[in-house]
Amino acid sequence: MSCANMPDAAGTPAEEQLLMPRKRRAATGMCVKCKNERGRILRMSVAYCKACFHLQYYARLAKTLHPPLYPEPTVITTTTVPPNGQYPVKQLVGRPPRQAGDVVLALSGGAASASLLDVLVGKGYIGMREDADADADGARLERGQKQSTWRKAWAVHVDFSHIIPEMQDQSAAMADYLETAYPHHAIELVVIRAEEAYDPALVQRLRAYGRGAKDGDAVGGASGEAHAVAVAVDLTQPELPISSGSTTSVVESPLESLTSLLTTLPAASHPHLLTQILTSLLHLAASHLPAITHLLLGETSTRQAQGIIAGAAIGNGWGLPIDLQGVHVLPTAGHGGGGGGGDVTRIKPLREAMFKEAAYYCHIKRIPTVNHRLWDRTVGTLGAGAGPGDKSRIKGVGEARGKGGINSLEKLTEDFITNLGATHPSTVSTISRTGSKLVFRGRQPAEGNAEHIVCPLCGLPAEPSSLEWKARTALTSLGKLPDTGAPSADDDDDVPQTTAHPAHGLAPLLCYACLTAMLPSSTGVVGGVVQSSSAETAAARGGVRLPLWVSDRVSARLGWDTIDRIQEDHEHRDAAGAKRMSMQEMRAAVDDFLINDDEE
Repeated sequence: MSCANMPDAAGTPAEEQLLMPRKRRAATGMCVKCKNERGRILRMSVAYCKACFHLQYYARLAKTLHPPLYPEPTVITTTTVPPNGQYPVKQLVGRPPRQAGDVVLALSGGAASASLLDVLVGKGYIGMREDADADADGARLERGQKQSTWRKAWAVHVDFSHIIPEMQDQSAAMADYLETAYPHHAIELVVIRAEEAYDPALVQRLRAYGRGAKDGDAVGGASGEAHAVAVAVDLTQPELPISSGSTTSVVESPLESLTSLLTTLPAASHPHLLTQILTSLLHLAASHLPAITHLLLGETSTRQAQGIIAGAAIGNGWGLPIDLQGVHVLPTAGHGGGGGGGDVTRIKPLREAMFKEAAYYCHIKRIPTVNHRLWDRTVGTLGAGAGPGDKSRIKGVGEARGKGGINSLEKLTEDFITNLGATHPSTVSTISRTGSKLVFRGRQPAEGNAEHIVCPLCGLPAEPSSLEWKARTALTSLGKLPDTGAPSADDDDDVPQTTAHPAHGLAPLLCYACLTAMLPSSTGVVGGVVQSSSAETAAARGGVRLPLWVSDRVSARLGWDTIDRIQEDHEHRDAAGAKRMSMQEMRAAVDDFLINDDEE
């Protein structure tokens, strides 16, 4: 008898078992798992029915979710030493035990986060409302009742509708859905506006939930924070000199501050900035909501593949391995993102599931979703006399230079991965698995580690030579940053001076991706008249204010107690230092030599 592989269904069963032929394929259109039902969804060219799809979807979710929820594995005691020198370890089976704290679930309204919440509720990971006060041992459990993993879940939704004209406010519809779909489960919705990144009362509002406050309630009293001063930065200078936001000439609301920042930066930088705002607000909520031990993000392998390519394209490769980790302990909030490990663990349970699977899950479960972020269509300029809540004051950025109206690399990568997932799904999975194997080359964030630099904007490790690398690769020379120097604020008599600190500029602290994103919109020439850029207009008003956590990370890095310390350090420099000429003064000096378009 020949040892060659026989064709399928050839020979007797005994001969086929002896020759070990290739595994028979299921009938076309049938489920590859049960081989009885018709396949309803294809995952990497493999068909699954509804029942098997649910099992596979939950299995991939539990593969990442369960290990960090178990305590340390216990070593089995034995009197004999194994031949390999390794003692056997007790395997972790069954449901995770009751956790010491509650969980924060990032609920964007998309298919991934909505399906994650539905699976957690359906499998009994979240406790019931009437059992929310039960102890950790589950004393009120009845016979046959499963113990929940978390006593309570906080669904945190970050709303961007005030800065994205085409996006509708989904907070009310989301609250109604949670109340209707999960009326008996201990799930509480917390809505955070994107502009609250500038609101010092946000931390106070989050902490008030532990005292029984509801979303939208007014909370009084001191916040308990050491300082709540936003950093203002002059984007017209390459070193990005820092100034105290309290000394700006114009008092802006949080929405106006965020709108001013988005208007100053080009449209290509908006997705990167909004990603950092979303991530930082979620970390802030997990740090200040009462008794939180875990933060769950609904990031799929499709979204992770997009992040890998886009992150490498914008220069975020140094800190990308930490951002891609499925399980990561968030640093303590008291060290501005650069401290030691805290008490909150960030988990990405859907990192091995595709976005197509999450969308199909929501389709068969009839879960309403909104999957378009529209981050490349953010605010443009403020209209004259418009109120803070009036969307007519916002102009969308429609004059994109890219093909198909694409404004950013993130959007271009998102469209590329989406189309690639439809034609070559295995390639997208390969990109995601390859990115999960990346290892951070530097040191992990640790308290008191002077060699480790944390980017104040994104919170990820910054490459020590990011500024020098940008100076070598840029087409224009940025020059060398001075150790000491003159103030960089515009010297206008009618504009109050800000307390700029050139020696403590923001540029040396930023990572390469954030340093590239903090480039202002260029000036233009219209009808022979040089138009001032938004960065110059903002510099004349005292600079562009950055979110509040930037000041925390800057102070943690430079050793200041508060950002107001900059003003004290700069007072004695202002008298002896020379003033740098403003853009208006430089134009006035060479105005006679400029050639307008009207002149021949």
